[in-house]
Amino acid sequence: MRTNKQIEEEVKKTMDLLNEKESTEINPFFYTRVKAKLDEVENTSAVKEGSYFQLVLKPAFLAVIISLNIVSGYFLLKEEDQSYSREDFINAFSEDYSITDSDSEIFN
Repeated sequence: MRTNKQIEEEVKKTMDLLNEKESTEINPFFYTRVKAKLDEVENTSAVKEGSYFQLVLKPAFLAVIISLNIVSGYFLLKEEDQSYSREDFINAFSEDYSITDSDSEIFN
């Protein structure tokens, strides 16, 4: 087992190594490359975000679709007695296609 003195010596060696830190060489063109990449990303995202379709047409189209849904839902759920019998449909069909009474037997 290690004694406290040995542990303290190891800690001191480690701390001394941290104090003697070497500076790393940086490529002189590193900043230029990073700046160019940032500018490229900034320019491409500005074109995508600023397009007329995304800024104006998408929200307008969405508003039209939502309003059509609301209007169609209103008319669909409006409470009126619209119960039609089979005879009503047959009569309307025969009037639309000029079917006489003798020809209406095909519906039965």
